[in-house]
Amino acid sequence: MSTFGKWIESNIGFKALASAGAVAMASYYFYYHYLINKAADTIVPYTIPSNFDESQRKGEIRVKSLFVYPIKSCKGVQVDKIALDQYGVVNDRRFLLTHNNRFITQRVYPNMAHIEPQFSQDGKELIVTAPGMDRELRVPLDPAQLGGQQVDVVIWKDTTTAIDCGEEANKWFSEYFGKDIKMVTIGEGYKRRIEKQFFEALNYQDQSEQDKDKLQTSFCDGAHIHILSEASIARLNSLIRATRHQKHEKQEADLTVQTFRPNVLVENAFADEEDSWSTFDISGTTFKRVEHTPRCKLTTVDPNKGVIDIYGDNEPIRTLRQFKNINGQPVFGIVCIHEQDGRTISIGDTIKKL
Repeated sequence: MSTFGKWIESNIGFKALASAGAVAMASYYFYYHYLINKAADTIVPYTIPSNFDESQRKGEIRVKSLFVYPIKSCKGVQVDKIALDQYGVVNDRRFLLTHNNRFITQRVYPNMAHIEPQFSQDGKELIVTAPGMDRELRVPLDPAQLGGQQVDVVIWKDTTTAIDCGEEANKWFSEYFGKDIKMVTIGEGYKRRIEKQFFEALNYQDQSEQDKDKLQTSFCDGAHIHILSEASIARLNSLIRATRHQKHEKQEADLTVQTFRPNVLVENAFADEEDSWSTFDISGTTFKRVEHTPRCKLTTVDPNKGVIDIYGDNEPIRTLRQFKNINGQPVFGIVCIHEQDGRTISIGDTIKKL
């Protein structure tokens, strides 16, 4: 076996692959990119995969894990099922933290990674804890129970009307951050369409303004739901290891699903296979992809330590920029909208490309 082949076997773990053919294909894939990187840090145009060897598939493509992120850019909550409504995943990114009425995220406040929301046992309250705080915060999930004032907030290019979560919540977060922070939520008067380019992706650009108003979204970055496969995460970790090896850098711990913050984690898909899903079904609910998920420096935040770019290597952005780059933007996972409200997705549900 070649020196590079030995390195692949010991560092990426291809002993675990099922067949010699899979080993050969994977070794070629990484060796090809290894040679490119060894010559120069060349950006390789990303081609969305389309052909897959079904004989290598381990079983039906299914939902492995589900997550909601009640407060934008804070810790997620792993759940057994999620419900869908007009804004996306129920209870997902329905709360927002603001400074001077503008949203904040881990991009600037990486210690948001330590803020941990949970749902009360009766499902009526959000319970929030964080390191250094001597008390938990309880906030009603029903905005009607807040009695808060309407306030205009800015999220990216959008200005929308939200509901102030009240003095107690604002005081709690201001104490945690050491500056004036407010917590707001979606309530009466809230309107925020999905991004303009998504209408074009859906061929909805000629729809009436009234019809476009039906496609609303929560405080998420773009649209309803984010989907990613565990195989894609495994491949990205392999590419990062190869990049670090080529640059003679120390190998660090693999990235986990928490880094990428999907709502749906998929099993039994091939690596990057979800990139090829334009329309697909999850147990009777139709989804349409509106974009491949753009990635930014938020993914360099260590979700356990709340530190940005802890190793100073800009991973995973550095590797994504080389190997999964679409029009100059590193991408990973897919952003989708659902076509039917009131549906539920559960762990174990099957996924079928339409």
